[in-house]
Amino acid sequence: MSIQIKNGRTTLAMAICVALLALGNEATAQPGTQGSDTTNQVPDPGGDPFQGLDDEKFELPGVPPLPGEEGAAPQAVDPRIGRVGTFQTETVNDKYVGWRQVSDGTDGNRLSEILRSQWVMVDDVGSVRGIVYGVEGADVGNLKITLLHNGRVVTSTRPKDDGTFNFSNVREGTYAVIGWGDNAFFAFGLNILRFNEEADDSVPQELKITAVPNETTINTDWIKYFAKDVKFPIYGKFEIGEDESDPPRLYGLTGQSLFLPAARPATSISSHLVTPTSDGRLIGRVHQMSTRDGRPIDLRNTRVMLLQNDDVYAAVSTDAYGVFEFPELPAGEYACVAVGQDGIGCIGIYLGEAGSGDEDFAPLSFTMIPSETTGWLHDLAIEQAYLRVISRPIVDYNEDEQCSGCGQTGGGCQRPYALRPGGYRVPPKSAIPRDQYPLKKFNRLIDGLFFRDAQIPPTGGGYYGTGYQQNFSGNPGFSPTPVTAPGPIGGSTSRNPVPAPSKR
Repeated sequence: MSIQIKNGRTTLAMAICVALLALGNEATAQPGTQGSDTTNQVPDPGGDPFQGLDDEKFELPGVPPLPGEEGAAPQAVDPRIGRVGTFQTETVNDKYVGWRQVSDGTDGNRLSEILRSQWVMVDDVGSVRGIVYGVEGADVGNLKITLLHNGRVVTSTRPKDDGTFNFSNVREGTYAVIGWGDNAFFAFGLNILRFNEEADDSVPQELKITAVPNETTINTDWIKYFAKDVKFPIYGKFEIGEDESDPPRLYGLTGQSLFLPAARPATSISSHLVTPTSDGRLIGRVHQMSTRDGRPIDLRNTRVMLLQNDDVYAAVSTDAYGVFEFPELPAGEYACVAVGQDGIGCIGIYLGEAGSGDEDFAPLSFTMIPSETTGWLHDLAIEQAYLRVISRPIVDYNEDEQCSGCGQTGGGCQRPYALRPGGYRVPPKSAIPRDQYPLKKFNRLIDGLFFRDAQIPPTGGGYYGTGYQQNFSGNPGFSPTPVTAPGPIGGSTSRNPVPAPSKR
């Protein structure tokens, strides 16, 4: 059949008719009948077209094996972390992980058989109770304590006047607890277990946390410096499970909740007195855990610092077990900071004399916050650093033109006047590149519209320009003296929602 069509619509209609006709013929055809393709004149073989063929040639391809299984292709190593880029091929080396505390070294072993619990149990209504203390005069009165899971805030609270606090309706899981205040800070990780009536006194049922001072910028400085080095680890798999016959030192949330292993609380869980060895060495162990199941994982390149009086007193690196050692430290109060590729942590400690505690040897032991929470802590540190800068008091002048910052009068004050909130001074014109002149003029115009820089004193003269010292000589016609401004040119403060103080 040959049909010549010149109209496009007729072509579409004829195509539909031919298709319907073919479907009708196929529906009425009987098996085994002979026919032909009317278009290509190819004879129809009829019957089963696959009869007599080998069925194995038409098998569907099987599912490829997972990485690490037999027959799987080798996986490329990720150069950023030095490991294979999938967790199925990674096996946790149980030699270096676990909840055992460090040994004093007298028996030649790095670890003892005593477990340190990095977990706490909720009460029968699902609440976590705690109390926070402070070392080196840390004030916990304005402290905000935040509970985070997988980098997300679960809940926040503030301690009462006696330092007690409470988290309500907490589910079982791996968490980070971070406290931040005007003069107090701490950060560590832990497992929170569901309530079990069979638990005894060996299972901690409340938190006793020791915070460190936070009045200066030392905490924000080390957080901002080390947070960028934290990597997301590829959590490995354990060859050993969490059954009653498995070692409790490798338990995660399942084993800790069901079998309740006997353990002594870690330093971060219970603020006990840390005692050195008989020869005066402070020994401790840093841990990290998987956020998937709460089981211990290995550490890499972790640094431990002891801070005292807003300064780094001593610093050492951990070994493959997370064990560290400080020789011959004097007794006192310290801030212990742990930083590395796998997380960040900070707690306060009370270091006593050898043999002064309830135990012959009470080492330092705590878990860093999971790597997923490091970004949140880094953002918090940057935010708090910014708030501290813009709330910093600036030099104020009273009606007698006396500098309240230094008390001098008559033009003798040599303190550079901090023009903008937070102590920011615009650099002098000589320090600004020529191509940035229009930007500076635009910022001045915006500041003038919003009265950001309108700081004219109520009486007397005085030049409140950009980046000049005050020179009160009693004569309104004075000559401003330029000063050297720190840092590169900044933006206009009118773009920051900072309310202008009522008095300068």
